[in-house]
Amino acid sequence: MNDDELGSLENAVRVGTKLSVVLRALERVLHGAAFRVAELGHLTGLLGKIEPSVEGAACRDPKQDACVSDVARRNVLRSMAEIRARSPYLARALDEDRVDLIGGMYDVSTGRVEFFEK
Repeated sequence: MNDDELGSLENAVRVGTKLSVVLRALERVLHGAAFRVAELGHLTGLLGKIEPSVEGAACRDPKQDACVSDVARRNVLRSMAEIRARSPYLARALDEDRVDLIGGMYDVSTGRVEFFEK
């Protein structure tokens, strides 16, 4: 989550949004790459943001769909926690039930979206 994204969420809640969704694309190649060290321009920074989710994953095999899905889901949950931690305004709105926050993963291979809460 960067400051622009947090600011957009704060404004959406300010004007009455009742539901916010942290949606990430489940790209097996990208999330699988997070298991390996990669030094390639901007990709390095992107993978660095996913790496903490790899560290907490139950398995370490990027060839197993379950491992890659676990990393992607953990990444969404980390973003959801970061929203609450970095924005007192959004944390208060969530605590007061003025807005709800859910996560979702869009599987680019199937076109399906899986929604979930904490």
